Amino acid sequence: MVKFNHDCFVTVSGKRSVYSGAVVFSGDEFKINVGGWYCVIKFEMDGGGSRYVTSLGADHELIITLYNHSNTLDDCVYKPFSIANMGEDKIYMTYTTNLIDPSDKVRAFQYTLWMDVK
Repeated sequence: MVKFNHDCFVTVSGKRSVYSGAVVFSGDEFKINVGGWYCVIKFEMDGGGSRYVTSLGADHELIITLYNHSNTLDDCVYKPFSIANMGEDKIYMTYTTNLIDPSDKVRAFQYTLWMDVK
């Protein structure tokens, strides 16, 4: 096994990637733990357009509801949007998601967390 002991990150338009992750799951929601703080990702259908809405849940967890993200190819938010503050710094997210198996609600969700470059 080869170990890579160097920082590796991407900088785009004044933001630096701090974490990227991917999950494949069956269901309508999952949680991302960011240093003990939770971000809940929920999928809902309402017949409108593809969009996301944020709200504050129990214990100050952020809930990001993704409406009508049912594309088998891709739904994507590539412009970083703010999801949290860490002291004076903001944490942003971008994501892409697709529906792999509509009958079992199997989805893939890839995300990147970003912070401003200082």
